[in-house]
This record gives sequence, C-alpha cells and structure tokens, in this order.
Amino acid sequence: MAQLTLLSTYVIKLKEKRKSDYLFLSRYNESKEDFLDLFRSFLQYRKNNHYSKLDKQGIKKTLLFKETFSRDVDNRTLQGFLHSGLSGQRGQVVDDSTGDDLYVMEKNHAKILPTYFFMHVPENRRFGYLILQRKSNYGIKELLVDSFNDFLIKLGAPLLFEANNFLVSSVFEKMLSVGRVFEMSFIKNHIPDDIEDMYDKDSLNKKIPGKIKTIVTTKNGFPVKGLLKRLYFAEHKHGMVEIPQLNDRFDEVDFEMEYNGSKKTFHMKNVGKTTPDFNVTDQIEFIDDMPTYASLESQCHILLKDMRDYHESKIR
Repeated sequence: MAQLTLLSTYVIKLKEKRKSDYLFLSRYNESKEDFLDLFRSFLQYRKNNHYSKLDKQGIKKTLLFKETFSRDVDNRTLQGFLHSGLSGQRGQVVDDSTGDDLYVMEKNHAKILPTYFFMHVPENRRFGYLILQRKSNYGIKELLVDSFNDFLIKLGAPLLFEANNFLVSSVFEKMLSVGRVFEMSFIKNHIPDDIEDMYDKDSLNKKIPGKIKTIVTTKNGFPVKGLLKRLYFAEHKHGMVEIPQLNDRFDEVDFEMEYNGSKKTFHMKNVGKTTPDFNVTDQIEFIDDMPTYASLESQCHILLKDMRDYHESKIR
C-alpha cells in the first residue's frame, strides 16, 4: 500500500538579528554570497553534526543529512532528502507479522526516516520558496528552521532564518472544490461590559478582556464555499474580518473543512496559521511503497509555479 504523501509549502526569508528588513537571498551579505551556497554548506555540516531538540513531552527530535543533493544552477533550485527521527522512549521492537522480539530500543535509539525537500531562490528577491514532505509527529519545518539557525550561530553569522506557511491558491481551490465545510467559528477578542449585550454590535464602547467564540456545526456541510473563498483572499481592513451577510465583523473567522478523509482549519485573517500541506499521494509514483524522486520533483515544480505566480502578481 502506497504511503500517504503530503507536501507543505513555505516562503523562506533571512534577516540580520535585531533588524526588520529582510535580505536579498541571492546576495545576502556584503560579499554578495548566495543563500543556496549557504544552505549547501548547512547540508554538508549536518552530515557529521546532527541536530537534536526535546519537545514538551520529552521526546527528542533529530535532524541530519545522510545523502547527496541535486542543484540546478540555471533554475536556482536545490533538492534532496533530509533525515529526521524520534527518540527518548525505551521499548521492545518486534516483528509485526509474527510478534517475535527483535531487539530492545533504548532511549537513545531513533527511527530515522527520509524527508524530501525542494528549494528555489529567485534572483534579487527578499524571499525564496521551500517545499517539504510532511510526516506526522516529526515537525520537520520547525526542526529544519531551528537546526539552520543553530548552524548560523556556529558560523558566528548574526542572521535569522524564517520559513512561513504559504498555502498556494491552486491547492486551496482544489480543496474547496471537493471538500465540505462542517464547522465555522466566529471570534471576537472582547467581552461587552454587560454580558446581556454580548451579541449587540452597538455595545462595544465598553469592553473587558476576554474572547467570544461562536461555533456553528452541521453533519451535512455548509453551503458557504463562495463566502470562504471571498474572505480567504480578501484584504481585511482595520484587522477585522467583515461579513456583510451578517452585518458584523470579527477578529477572526475559521472554517473547518474535510477533504480526502482529513480535516483542515482555514483562518480567514491569520492565513499564515493555516497548515500548508496537501495530499499528493494520487499524483506520486511509488517503488517498494516509497515515493520516487522524479514524481516528487514533478509535483514540486507545479506547486512552485503557483507560488511564483502569486508573488509576481503582488509585485506588479
């Protein structure tokens, strides 16, 4: 059975610590060095210097680089496989077909899995693009960002690396066309001085700290896809989500959509909080239940075109 394959999309940026302006990635310092060269050095460093961190549950997450990478100089891309794993718990490893004991897994043993990455850094832009194969529980994006910033510290470079969620429009449109909305949340970050006026839009002069969250659910799905699309791509004035049909505005509006057996929450104002993964299993070729390099690369080029088209339209 082919394994579930998710690809997540991010915008990457680099800046000097304690400064707000982002750097041009293709010439990020006075020597006009290329971020792709810096990331290549990072990969080589992680071959002999793995990175680990403990999560809140005491589980250690580890990232390292074990293989080669591929770089396309003309198209300014870099791709390959990172390796990540979990450790911190002692247990018995058994043969799941027979139940026979194989060996004892100690707390310092980790199951390391390959995770595909694809990066593109355009010329003379203050951002680049990163696509990661996402696997549950591994937190690969956070692990990569933390390990890269640890690498910058080791270099003595006063720089900060960021990777921000970016759900591409084609993915959103596809999910919208086949998914169903089962839950909506309307959030206001205040409580009226008189609780009886909670839903009176004219009684907002007196506010006390708190949050009102109205949740509406249905088993059959809401016919609100047109509204969801308009709100998701809207520029919300004054930091509020306005819904003319309700003659009201909110600090945030969330829609929970079910698609392909999984659920995703779309945030209308803080769109960067929306998890940017997409199920591409049906578009991937597998050998021995593992996705092939070529089919992963092909899907990344499709996602990359959508990401670039969006940014170029904003720049124009």
